[in-house]
Amino acid sequence: MNPPTVNLGTSGLTTINLAGTGNHDITASSATIETFAISNAYDNGGILRGLTTGDKIDLTAADGATDITIVEVNAGSVDAAGEYYFDSATKILTWFEAGGTQVSIQLVGVTGVQMTAASVLTII
Repeated sequence: MNPPTVNLGTSGLTTINLAGTGNHDITASSATIETFAISNAYDNGGILRGLTTGDKIDLTAADGATDITIVEVNAGSVDAAGEYYFDSATKILTWFEAGGTQVSIQLVGVTGVQMTAASVLTII
């Protein structure tokens, strides 16, 4: 089975839930501010394209009981609950899931993220 590829285009969707296996490849809409809610069932390898300022990556469902709020100095240091790191060179966002696993997603074209609420990162 091929990984899912989705172009949100002019769908107008504002919340997109990512869960399960497979290398999701999603192109965001430039006309809509979207929230990508990533669940604890998400298992790596996804790609988000076309993100614009104000779009959000919501890790609330992935964090379990520990809010993800602690920024680390590199992806290799993300090894405990509550930690995350965004590598602006590789465009990879890495966090530590409630299940005790380091997880990541590529944010193509993004130059930075900002923690705007516990477990919620906003594209800047």
